[in-house]
Amino acid sequence: LMAATATYAQSSLVATLSHNGEIAVFHGATSLKQAMEAAENGDIITLASGRYDAIDITKAVTLRGAGMVEDSITGAFRTQIVGDFAINIADSINEHLTMEGLYHESTITMYGTLSNTMLQKCQFKTITYTDNEIAVNSLTCIHCYITDGISFPGGCSANFINSVITTP
Repeated sequence: LMAATATYAQSSLVATLSHNGEIAVFHGATSLKQAMEAAENGDIITLASGRYDAIDITKAVTLRGAGMVEDSITGAFRTQIVGDFAINIADSINEHLTMEGLYHESTITMYGTLSNTMLQKCQFKTITYTDNEIAVNSLTCIHCYITDGISFPGGCSANFINSVITTP
């Protein structure tokens, strides 16, 4: 029964979008894309455990996953985003990007200005920027693991709390 439950949980790809008190539910590997397209700045997207196709993040949302690790004891599965993606949020947006409980094995490229971005309990491979035009103001990483490094141009501010960053 435990194996059947775990297999079902892994295959149930669900993205839930919370917008102004209303809930929309999307299913399948493209459910993150569908939720992001329907989202507005300030919305919350919650992802069940499983593997989701990557999509560029162009809106200041809260993106919540089920966790960054798999636990064979409890049977918990992680929320994984598959494929490279970019974060490019317009400078004029007042809301902030928050990502928590996510696992990603590819490259995240940041563009533009990111202000007060929060990454919590996430595992990423590489976070990079495109050129010296990026401005990162108050990036905070809490309980994150970045396996192949993070790089920003000079003048950016970031806080790393109980996080591990390794370089190849």
